[in-house]
Amino acid sequence: MYLFVQTFNIPLSSLIMVAIGFDRYFCICHPFLHAVTVPRAKWCVGILTVIAALIGIVPMLSHGVYHPVVRQVNVTLSSPPAQVRASTTPFSDGLFVQPLPVYNVDPGESINYKTGSLDALATTPVTPMDEVKLDVDVGQWVVLMNVTEVDYFGICIYTYFLLSEQFVDMYLKVYASLFLVEFIVLALLYALIYRSILARRAWKNKRKRTSCYTSTNCPETVAEETQLTHLNGAATETVLLKAHTEKMSTAMMDRALYANIKTAAMLFVVTVVFVISFLPSWLMGLKLLPFSYIAFYMFYINNVVNPIIYAFMNRTFRDDLVQLLRSCVRRY
Repeated sequence: MYLFVQTFNIPLSSLIMVAIGFDRYFCICHPFLHAVTVPRAKWCVGILTVIAALIGIVPMLSHGVYHPVVRQVNVTLSSPPAQVRASTTPFSDGLFVQPLPVYNVDPGESINYKTGSLDALATTPVTPMDEVKLDVDVGQWVVLMNVTEVDYFGICIYTYFLLSEQFVDMYLKVYASLFLVEFIVLALLYALIYRSILARRAWKNKRKRTSCYTSTNCPETVAEETQLTHLNGAATETVLLKAHTEKMSTAMMDRALYANIKTAAMLFVVTVVFVISFLPSWLMGLKLLPFSYIAFYMFYINNVVNPIIYAFMNRTFRDDLVQLLRSCVRRY
């Protein structure tokens, strides 16, 4: 169960980070698209949880304290198995004692090695490597069989009792590739977000330079207001009110964009910390670095650092913390 929780937690964290990256991308680069809604976010988190659970089941099934062990067992039979073919001469010329003749049993013949009988319901079929010897003295058949038994090992390690070795190797490759794909996707998303921020900043600077956006005493603006005052009287108030409303709307949009950018910056820091903390164990899993317990379990640092990042990149938390420290200093 420990392996399931460990393997379930890490992929779920990385998948949610990718989902958050898409959310920040749509909020900043396409704010009017409204691609991410609360119901969609709930469905997305549920699907990612199921995927992470499926990923965590494989390590749980591929580890255990019971392991298959292959042993060679001599089984004595009262009657020969069917379709036995002799591979050596059973008797010598009388001058030398020959070893017991060896026979090969056709694959698929089932022998119960515990009872020594030919049993169609036995769980140990004869393989081409098994040998059948005829004991001339007692007239019995002796089968040397490779028997697979399940032993209690006492240590939870890799076992291929439930899952084959080929399947586990393929799973490890897919599992390692998953984090590489997620890292590439996150890098592309944050690169697109950064490019969008630069483009919007350049557009705002160009607008300020070409339309007197920051100047209140621009000659064209003064002349227009004077003309409207003489011709229409109160029309100037309507124009100014409309301009003020547009300015307020633009300011609100700018504040929302700035908040989204701050959130994206905070989540980018969280992503970088996650990659740095998980990278050593990922490289050790690929056998590109020698194993080290301290470096392997560095990914737990991510769970400790995340609350600190979320807290100290929040201005309200910082202000409250400063006030708390000041009150403590004044008290003592």
